[in-house]
Amino acid sequence: MTEDFKSKLWDVIQDYTELAELIPDDNGGRLLKLINEKHQKLFFQLTDHKPLLTSDT
Repeated sequence: MTEDFKSKLWDVIQDYTELAELIPDDNGGRLLKLINEKHQKLFFQLTDHKPLLTSDT
């Protein structure tokens, strides 16, 4: 997998995360946390990378 592809994939994941943040509060942000976890898991499975950072908000 090329670095360019990895970068674009990460950008898409971040875009979805930003969209999820626009969803009205759902009892403490459970949906946003789930989306973040699923997208990061997908990214790291596809790229065989370890997480660069985690967000525990």
